[in-house]
Amino acid sequence: PESAPVYATADVRPTGAMKGYAEADGQALAHEAKPFAGLLETLSLGGPSSAVTPAEVKPWLGEDAGLFLTHIVLPAVQPPNTLSGLLEYALSGRLLETVKPVLSSTGTGASKLYDQSQGAVVADCTDVPAAQAFLKAEAARAGARTATYKGVSYWLVPAGRAAALVDSFVVVGSQQALLEVIDTAHGGATVEQAQGYASLSSNAAPGALAHAYIDSPRLAAALARQSGAAGGASGRAGAAQLGRLMRTLDPSPRTDLYLSLTAGVHQVRLDIDSSPGGTTQPPTASGSEQAGTAAQLFEGLPEGSTVSVGTQDFGDSAAQAVSLLPALSGSRTGAGGALSSLLGGGNLGALAPTVVPSLERIIGVLSARRGKLKHGALGTLGPGALFISGTSLPEFDAGLVIVPDSPTTATAEIARMRALLAGSGVQVSPTTLPDTEAAVSVTVPGLPLPVVVAAAQGKLVVALGLSAFQDALAPSATLGGSPAYQTAVAALGEGMRPRLLVNFPALLALTRALGLSGSPTITKLTRYLQGLGTLTVGSKSLGAITRTRVLLTLPPTPVPAGPGP
Repeated sequence: PESAPVYATADVRPTGAMKGYAEADGQALAHEAKPFAGLLETLSLGGPSSAVTPAEVKPWLGEDAGLFLTHIVLPAVQPPNTLSGLLEYALSGRLLETVKPVLSSTGTGASKLYDQSQGAVVADCTDVPAAQAFLKAEAARAGARTATYKGVSYWLVPAGRAAALVDSFVVVGSQQALLEVIDTAHGGATVEQAQGYASLSSNAAPGALAHAYIDSPRLAAALARQSGAAGGASGRAGAAQLGRLMRTLDPSPRTDLYLSLTAGVHQVRLDIDSSPGGTTQPPTASGSEQAGTAAQLFEGLPEGSTVSVGTQDFGDSAAQAVSLLPALSGSRTGAGGALSSLLGGGNLGALAPTVVPSLERIIGVLSARRGKLKHGALGTLGPGALFISGTSLPEFDAGLVIVPDSPTTATAEIARMRALLAGSGVQVSPTTLPDTEAAVSVTVPGLPLPVVVAAAQGKLVVALGLSAFQDALAPSATLGGSPAYQTAVAALGEGMRPRLLVNFPALLALTRALGLSGSPTITKLTRYLQGLGTLTVGSKSLGAITRTRVLLTLPPTPVPAGPGP
């Protein structure tokens, strides 16, 4: 139906190389021998022995299957209601459990949600008699009764789940969603008629294993309804946090998204095509100039960085980051208490105990004044690039380079920063550095080195210690000239230039060296991140559409074969 805010479709019976890629990548991500086995549960109507086996669906299941949600109520118990928890949930291979309460009989407290969440699986059928036999057997196991809507007979169980053969599709889900599918089969509006879907799907890259379409305004409205409605306090909190995330990333929110997932040789590629409200304007000359400057800053970062990030508007990105901290951690005390919540009170090892409260005071100040982050004293902060490097405490470096809209802005920003940090518990002192117009040294209790902030060569540079300052301003070897960067450019393709590079093995080594592995939150995530190689993100304009490409490499890791077929 056209009203669905979330719609996904996948090739559920890939063949040849794509089948091998999908299985290998799924095993590496989920750490399971059969990562897609749970998909069959979405076709179940329930009952004492509700497990659906491959033998039951193989005779009739076609190549494609889709899933849509028209009304969303997050489970009251699962999934986790913090973004870090959701990341762990997804990487653990249990993300399917998010929709199982809508589509099947499994999941804690699921029966309370059937009359609230609405969604269904729509699967292509190649053998109608075999599909009818499957549905009849499922109905018998679940004790379903028959009903009729617009001449279409369907099965209905007391909890509200329903199933039917509509045209040549097997449909299993909530009763209301099933009736909406029947409506579309009788001439009702379909998702293909939505302006955003039509424009985005027609421009999607070919060869994808799965696609998803998100109508952001409708999804935001659905989350807003739950945040103040039924579904359990935990579910309401999750909806509120996800809604806050959407508003932070897209304050309107107006952006329609179309996602395309492709499996490759030890690699997963996700394309995210976006357009505000289904239409957009080509980028402006100033925007293109800022994008070019951001790319140059990114390429000028030190070679061998563990994490490298470039942004077209650092002020806006910093404001978003501060706003996202509470959603990332689940903190109810705002951004100021988010770091403790995120770390979970773990042993920080190499970092002094005073570091977290010191950083939280700074974050609290920035959160209270985040409007100031978006605009400098004399203009916008402009493009920026950040790096983190090293795999041990002695090697640890971190730096940030920003190009304001005018050379005088960099000097003015230093004075503004001193005013912002006043009262945050840190010591800000003027200092003198060669080839700089102005500089201050910021002493943060617990950090082993001072934070250097300086205006130099028309740039604003922030770095942890003098060594990192020199690397940020004039590195001996740049990221843009490194083999890793050239590999990333080639892998992205379509003329894209990276704006994010993460080396997960080096990052995990650094978290261990800093003692962050003592955090319960990070410990949980480490189990899944340690199986990853590198993350590369790039983007380009396709005229009316912006495409962001995410590449995740997966080092080959043998996964033991599970028992049974």
